[in-house]
Amino acid sequence: MASAQSVPSAIPAPGSQKNYTLLLKDGSVVSGRIVRRDSSNIVVRQRNGRLTYVDLELFDRVIDTPTANPLLPVAAVVDAPVEDTNEVGNYLILFKDGSQVRGRIVRRDSTTLVIRKRNGEMTYADPALLETVVDPRRTTVENAFAPFMTLNQTAYTVDPGHLYYRNVWGIYNELNYGISRNWSIGASVLPLAWFLSDAWFVQSVSFQTKVSVPIGPQFRLGVSAAYQPSRTYELYKLNEVWNLQAVASVGDAQRSVTLGYGRSSGGNNKRNRQPYFTLSALLKLTPRLSFITDNTLYTNQYQYFSGTASLFSAALRIDRPRHAFDLGVLGQTYGGGSRNPQFIPYLAYNLRIGR
Repeated sequence: MASAQSVPSAIPAPGSQKNYTLLLKDGSVVSGRIVRRDSSNIVVRQRNGRLTYVDLELFDRVIDTPTANPLLPVAAVVDAPVEDTNEVGNYLILFKDGSQVRGRIVRRDSTTLVIRKRNGEMTYADPALLETVVDPRRTTVENAFAPFMTLNQTAYTVDPGHLYYRNVWGIYNELNYGISRNWSIGASVLPLAWFLSDAWFVQSVSFQTKVSVPIGPQFRLGVSAAYQPSRTYELYKLNEVWNLQAVASVGDAQRSVTLGYGRSSGGNNKRNRQPYFTLSALLKLTPRLSFITDNTLYTNQYQYFSGTASLFSAALRIDRPRHAFDLGVLGQTYGGGSRNPQFIPYLAYNLRIGR
């Protein structure tokens, strides 16, 4: 196998289309394009399109990764932990075929990779298939669910080629699929809509799509459209509803603020036919915990008919690479001071399907 020359270098300027391999002080490796650098992190877009955040204090050096020889990024993993110890290994060893092993590399040569797994068992692999070695304790989990708040969406789109499933309160179900980096489609269903006529999610079935474009590294604009077909229940009929919304997000998938303006047409509820504004925020608190707040303000054109003045929420999002849990509270205020604000618990589960 070809050997790579570890040439220490400064961090390349963000925005280059060239792929680099970043070697960290703990021996782990991150490969991809450097898209941004700030006072604390280097943001790297990997080959699968996902963003990885590297702590500057962990950065050691950069190896230029030529695309002509695909073995060079593998050979660059020469600083991965190789000592054989009795402690429980906690390294995540990733392979090009998508498989992964938790443990420690205890021996490596040109033909064989020897790994001691967390349970002490030994396993063997072809070193040419090795992608990277990561210490999960030092890895910030990317917020894969940045497109979703509690009640609204941001200008970010879901990853292309991935299917996303969301469940709220165990009754509201939503699917979204990334067609491209700028376009996604989705559908939602609420099987118990006829029992929840006074709740926020009153539609039974709806279909939606969203298109967004980045305007620089820190700003993104998007437009979403949702359609709820007419539906006849036992005692009443819901007319079809179209909902259009424009959103603008400032920040990135870890920290962002989103402003939105929307309006619906049709439907029996006059609240659906008045303009509304949204304000949402996402803040990464720890590597595996985020805070989200999502708020909707109605213009109160029909406050004496609908009563609703605003919806607001705050939740903690427990982040994992492929799924997340949202725990928080939702509230509703009413126009004219006719009723006191109402609060209910918020619980949601988010899942990303696909490698």
